Amino acid sequence: MTDIDPNVEKIKQQKMMEMMKAEEPSKFERGKVHVLDSTNFEEFTAEKGLVVIDFYADWCQPCKMMAPVLDELAKDLNPDAIFGKINVDSNSQIAMKYG
Repeated sequence: MTDIDPNVEKIKQQKMMEMMKAEEPSKFERGKVHVLDSTNFEEFTAEKGLVVIDFYADWCQPCKMMAPVLDELAKDLNPDAIFGKINVDSNSQIAMKYG
C-alpha cells in the first residue's frame, strides 16, 4: 500500500467542502430585489455568483425611477444574478465603505 500525499488529501478535503457548500440552498430568493441592512449585507454579498446592489435614498428621485427597472432586471436575470438594495441614509457606514 502506498502513502497518500498530505497535499493531495488537503485538496481533496477542500473540494469536498466546496461541493457541500454549493449544495446549500440560498437564503435569498432569486427573481426579486432584497432589502438589505447591516444585519444581512455581508451574508448577501457572500452569495455565490453575480450580486447586484442598488445603493439608494428615499428622497432621491432618480433612485425612485430606477426601482422598477431593478425589479425587472431581477426577474429577467433570475438564474444568473441576485439583486439587493440598501438605503444609504439608514446604513451610512456601509455606504461610506463602498463610496
